[in-house]
Amino acid sequence: MKILKNRFLNIFNLLLSAMITLFGISCKTQKVVSDGAVNNDAEDQPARRIERPEQGEPIRVLYGVPMTVYRVRGNVVNEQQEPIKNIKVEVEIGDEDNGIKGETRTDADGVFNMVVNQRFISEADNIRLKFSDPMERYQSDSIDSRMDMRQENNFRSQGMFQVTHELKKK
Repeated sequence: MKILKNRFLNIFNLLLSAMITLFGISCKTQKVVSDGAVNNDAEDQPARRIERPEQGEPIRVLYGVPMTVYRVRGNVVNEQQEPIKNIKVEVEIGDEDNGIKGETRTDADGVFNMVVNQRFISEADNIRLKFSDPMERYQSDSIDSRMDMRQENNFRSQGMFQVTHELKKK
């Protein structure tokens, strides 16, 4: 009976640990020293007091893995302002080493629309768009730009980046 009980508890603990790991819950305590830095080894340092919200103010709790979502939308037109279809649009957000890359094509109206999800919060504020024509009717081109950060519902948000770009014939 005792062996069965121990085996059950071991299996239960293993399953519980796996669920906690999958949901991203952590049990490690951190001490915050006076300058705001986190010090995990400082047992003699007092932890910073967490203030309660005002009466009636909702408590915001983040659950799960933080994500950054980028939405890039634009139009590609020729010199006569007519839409160009099937233009390859490459998107690079952030630096070359650990940036986000994506690719899409324009539709019949010359519109491209792309959503990129990243599994962690990114501080990237620069974006590069590369335009190329697979049929080689138009010259390849690129745009470098910076995105403005904005505050939305107590969360930082990148907002939307929208562009209309004109390609020149070869």
